Amino acid sequence: MKTFYVASYGKGDDKRIYIVSFNEETLELKKIQQILTQDFPSYLIAKNKELYVSYKNARSNNEGGGLGSFSIHKNELILNNNYSSSGRSYTHLCISDDNKYIFAANYHVGATAAYKLENYRIDHKIGAVRHTGMGPDLLKRQTAPHVHNVGFTPDRRFLYAVDLGADKIVMYNYKDGVLKENLYSL
Repeated sequence: MKTFYVASYGKGDDKRIYIVSFNEETLELKKIQQILTQDFPSYLIAKNKELYVSYKNARSNNEGGGLGSFSIHKNELILNNNYSSSGRSYTHLCISDDNKYIFAANYHVGATAAYKLENYRIDHKIGAVRHTGMGPDLLKRQTAPHVHNVGFTPDRRFLYAVDLGADKIVMYNYKDGVLKENLYSL
């Protein structure tokens, strides 16, 4: 039996995180739990018996969006906390090796954000860096920055942010969760 998590962009009350089991022998899927969310769960990442979620703002004001943290206990998710980001919506997440920081890509604003984790809860926002620039396709999605992925270099020395809109990869030093652009940006 394998367990996996699904983020749903459903309408109305169908904005949910689903916990699903998969029986490899019978190929049967079974819904174990579903959690209703106020915003659209966009991206999920599991690490150390914790599940982190990015939320796309589903409201017409700046009260939604942000991040969530759940503990994985057996086959259930237990909410640690949700952290509103004043309408900001994140599309991708990564977590530092020491589990002290979570980094987020904001496609719509074109920024990379850093948050402090405390006992697997999102404690506070450390800061965000807005990207600049445009890509060569000015008729579509490259008229402004659109950060869609964050991660660590293989040697773990730098955090990188892939920016579709600006058509570049930005490298960051991330000491104590503070993001400072590195000269090695591509």
